[in-house]
Amino acid sequence: MKVSDMTGAALDWAVAKCEGIENGYGMWLGTQWLGIPYSTEWVDGGPLMEGAGIGVWMYEWNDQGEPEKGWYAEDAEGNHVRRGDTPLIAAMRCYVASKLGEDIDLPEELQ
Repeated sequence: MKVSDMTGAALDWAVAKCEGIENGYGMWLGTQWLGIPYSTEWVDGGPLMEGAGIGVWMYEWNDQGEPEKGWYAEDAEGNHVRRGDTPLIAAMRCYVASKLGEDIDLPEELQ
């Protein structure tokens, strides 16, 4: 799956994988994965964002010049820029892309 399309449990699982937690530091409840909500809770995603030097800023126009609000996140080296509906989603997408690349193999249940 493309990192730029990840949200929810899939994104949180990928962040946990970046942290070296192979099972995503969560548990399966049937077919639902429950883990650390990096992309929705500042207490979880904020420290990773700060530690990686990821900056975020809001935009009000998309690349085609049309009105659209969202967030950009960029890593400290300027190598990875990602968008998201919230600052944490953008930052966690940026974090995952900088650590694991543009495409991630997810467990089937998270696809």
